[in-house]
Amino acid sequence: MFRRVASLAAGALALAACSSIDSLNEAMPLPSGSRAVSEPAGDATAPAMPVSAAGFAIQTHARTDLRNYDRFSFMTATTKGLAPDAAARADERIRGMVDAAVNDALAADDGACIEGEATCGIFELTLDVLPCSGEILCLKQDVNGVPVGSATSDQRVDVLVLDSVTGRAVDLSRFVPIEATEEFLAAVNAEVAAAQQQAGFYDPAYPTEVTEDDIAGWAPLSDRIQIWFSRYSAGPGAMGAVTVSVPYPGS
Repeated sequence: MFRRVASLAAGALALAACSSIDSLNEAMPLPSGSRAVSEPAGDATAPAMPVSAAGFAIQTHARTDLRNYDRFSFMTATTKGLAPDAAARADERIRGMVDAAVNDALAADDGACIEGEATCGIFELTLDVLPCSGEILCLKQDVNGVPVGSATSDQRVDVLVLDSVTGRAVDLSRFVPIEATEEFLAAVNAEVAAAQQQAGFYDPAYPTEVTEDDIAGWAPLSDRIQIWFSRYSAGPGAMGAVTVSVPYPGS
């Protein structure tokens, strides 16, 4: 993963120590000062709400008990308004995405800070709901910070694209058929070149040619597909992470 300096939220929320995000969610109540951007999902036996009412409940947490972190905050989420089976599938995907990043950062707390600093790590994981089209639910995860023992910042992007009816992850091929891949990538590369030109970094002698493998995240919005690239994958490091959008193939 490529890196860029990212702005980091200040202020920690008090929370007792726990060994992992799973134990935090299972053993601890929501800490004072945490926020939820929507109400928690209702009884699993209740009928699913209309697609327009489906969404996410997001809460913020912090750890203040870690040895080598100056700041450590993260968000967790569950779905709301989905049928029980769909909610279970979707929530498992969300937990897996968040747990992977949080537990990786927690493991680094055993490392050593450089240059004799008492504490050095910064970790911030945020979740944002994206306005995806139709019955699709989209949740974007940004991980920003400075890993313990590192002199450079870290920035990662993941996007979950979920079918609200089944709770399963949606593949890009649902919106970009195989036969339209060439058209889609041509449009993406044209937008990347435009972004480079706007930033003053476009070099026609060395054009950037991104592929699907370079895409860090994507989301099907109402009139376009939004795409995220990690730092360096769609331009020089000075551009940071690059975001572009393209029309749906054939539109």
